Amino acid sequence: MCPRLTVTINDEQMEILEKKSGDSGEYDSMSEAVRHFISEYEALEEELEEARVEIERLRNEKRLVLEEREEKQELVRYVETERTLTEQKARAGIVTRAKWWLTGVPDSGEGK
Repeated sequence: MCPRLTVTINDEQMEILEKKSGDSGEYDSMSEAVRHFISEYEALEEELEEARVEIERLRNEKRLVLEEREEKQELVRYVETERTLTEQKARAGIVTRAKWWLTGVPDSGEGK
């Protein structure tokens, strides 16, 4: 024998049960409707947990993608800086290059 349970519900919930049960509803009785709703709730709870796990996985993946993008942007900036320095050195005269060898190449291209 199954355990019995008595619950108090509000008018809106009662209307839902009445619509879902009886001659015009999907279920033969209110008890059957309540059992179905509980089963559906359990299934939805499992789906919700799976969705939460998937959201967390996607957030982690997004974070990694953003970190990789920042690393690539830093690499591009470095390569552009190196290219600029190489171009400066190629255009500079021998005296300027000797000065840079001793003092270092200025950041803003000064000393040409």
